[in-house]
Amino acid sequence: MRKFILLATLSLGVAAAQDLPNLNGTWQLDPAHSQGVDSKVKTETLTFHQTDDGVTLTEIITDTGGKETKTDIQCKTDGNRCKLKQGTVSLWYDATALLLMEERRGGNVVLKRRFQPSEDGKTLTVEVTPIAPPGQKGGSLTFLKQADTAGQ
Repeated sequence: MRKFILLATLSLGVAAAQDLPNLNGTWQLDPAHSQGVDSKVKTETLTFHQTDDGVTLTEIITDTGGKETKTDIQCKTDGNRCKLKQGTVSLWYDATALLLMEERRGGNVVLKRRFQPSEDGKTLTVEVTPIAPPGQKGGSLTFLKQADTAGQ
């Protein structure tokens, strides 16, 4: 039993020591290389700021009518829930990506997103998996890294 505990502890230490995916910066939706984009979305921008234990994410979506919706998420990456105006969100890392689980309308709408940057850091793939309600279609969105104009 002691060997198992020691091995598990060492494995966790190695996993924690691995580099986290670098999402810092501003990313713009590339609809031509995305699948499952809502037809009402004209533009979408994601801005990430990562710290050792948390993430700040600002998402700005502009619909085809010109209406802009801004969502600010600030949460630790320990998997615990953080409150939003419209529900809750949880963040955590797997080996190569940041995962986000969002619940709205008392858990009637649940969406999982997996943010994974490319090796060269120029593109970001966002896998969208609807959990509830059943029967919803997911997708794979591609975002392009924008030039750093603020010295991030």
